[in-house]
Amino acid sequence: MTTDKKTYVAAGTLFGKEYLRLVRLGSFQLDAHFDGPVLIFTHNDRPGLIGFLGTTLGDLGVNIAQMNVGREKAGGEAIGVVNLDGIPSQEALDAIAKHPDILSVRLVKLPAQGELPSWLGS
Repeated sequence: MTTDKKTYVAAGTLFGKEYLRLVRLGSFQLDAHFDGPVLIFTHNDRPGLIGFLGTTLGDLGVNIAQMNVGREKAGGEAIGVVNLDGIPSQEALDAIAKHPDILSVRLVKLPAQGELPSWLGS
């Protein structure tokens, strides 16, 4: 998709009839589950960042269901896709965004696995 500001590239696939996977976002290759609440963040690939993310979310009562990270090269820019068991608070999102190696944070609210999007009906 191309807008007047940027070009966005994403690719996905479907396993069986209900298992959506995000396999590319921008220049990053992934194998991420694509259902439920999904936290997508870009970051510098540095040791300890994933531990920080897990500890921060855990301390604020948010459980990680799945996680996948994509990068082009060690130590460069990377992307993380984290499936959560619940919607994180704004406090949690703000705490993550404050880390010096986190470049961007977005929360995407998708239907749960096996559920159709509301715009498709039942």
